[in-house]
Amino acid sequence: MVTRGVGRSIVIEAVGDRALLTVVGDSGLDIVTLRRELHRSVRELEEVLRGDTPA
Repeated sequence: MVTRGVGRSIVIEAVGDRALLTVVGDSGLDIVTLRRELHRSVRELEEVLRGDTPA
């Protein structure tokens, strides 16, 4: 989800079904590049959260 306000942008991405990643940027934030780069970070965070799950 992306929302824009006066001088701010907020991007929220689901990290699996356990967490949300929220990025707050200023008016110069390149949303297209950020969303493309977020995919790797989200995958890495999903792995961390999977390791945190009791067996």
